[in-house]
Amino acid sequence: MEPLTGNKTTSLKTLLFVGVVIFTILGIISIVSMIFLSKIGFIIITLISFIILLIFAIKRFGKSIAFGVGLALFSSIVLGMGVGDVCRTIIYKSVHNISVSEAIEYPDASIFSFKDGFVKKEFLGVKDEYIKTKKSIIKIYSCYVAPVVPLNWKKEDPIPLWVGLYRDKEKGTWDNDYRRGFRISKYKNYFMMAILDAEKKHGIKSLKNAPLIIWTNNPSNELNTKIIISSLISGFFILVWLIGLPILKYKNKI
Repeated sequence: MEPLTGNKTTSLKTLLFVGVVIFTILGIISIVSMIFLSKIGFIIITLISFIILLIFAIKRFGKSIAFGVGLALFSSIVLGMGVGDVCRTIIYKSVHNISVSEAIEYPDASIFSFKDGFVKKEFLGVKDEYIKTKKSIIKIYSCYVAPVVPLNWKKEDPIPLWVGLYRDKEKGTWDNDYRRGFRISKYKNYFMMAILDAEKKHGIKSLKNAPLIIWTNNPSNELNTKIIISSLISGFFILVWLIGLPILKYKNKI
């Protein structure tokens, strides 16, 4: 039996197996922390777990394993923000066939369906996020919001519900009479700024803590797609590990 020490006696098969185990452990930690903690808590727990696993793995199996632990960190973040975020949405309450005016009465609900309401696209709010480089300022993404109101709504009435989007080209979905959606958790602070922008530009006022949702005909399909995409990305990182380590070992790079 080969000794599991921090030198070159650790076999390639052992390194590959240990790498996959680390992917699994870090992925589970990331998903669970995303479900039960805040986004900051998720990041802190994931990073602390990564550091502990990295130190342990290098001491036990040598520096070659650091490549896999690094990939596992990226994989776990993707899983947490994908699978973990979806699981958190699913385990919370779903409410159906309510008026949009009643949405604020369900602060613990994540999935909604409504018997009334339509999107007022003309009261659009936007929050753009930029990064500065030496040569220019680059817009990296935008958050868009619009109010959802009942048929008898008047401009002086407070907004009971908001819809949000990450991409400008998808604003056409707001024209559809979906009356369904799931609560937005990602980039929530930026969406709140977009709501403030809408209030300021259009002279409207939101109810405090009015829900913010993605407007979609089938929330379950949207959430399942998010799980599939994040799982495929995570699987890609594992594939890079399984293929990349033998190549790097063969070329004596690590």
